[in-house]
Amino acid sequence: VQTCALPICGQYFLLEFSENVNQNILIDLAHQQGVQVYSTMQFWQDKADCPPNTLFLGFSKIDIADIPDCVARLKKAWSEWL
Repeated sequence: VQTCALPICGQYFLLEFSENVNQNILIDLAHQQGVQVYSTMQFWQDKADCPPNTLFLGFSKIDIADIPDCVARLKKAWSEWL
């Protein structure tokens, strides 16, 4: 099983979930599916202002052929909130 590593540097999407779900839960569920996503907390100057329902999703170091598999894994991991 290939692991999808989503980097912090490079191109990324800022994901915001419509429900107030904690980003740590989302990160753990993605990790269980072999996909690494990143907390936005480390990039907020005032940590209290960081929305808990946001994540960074990087894709610049993933082969384009692997992106559909990574998306399918995230869909499975986060199906409760999609």
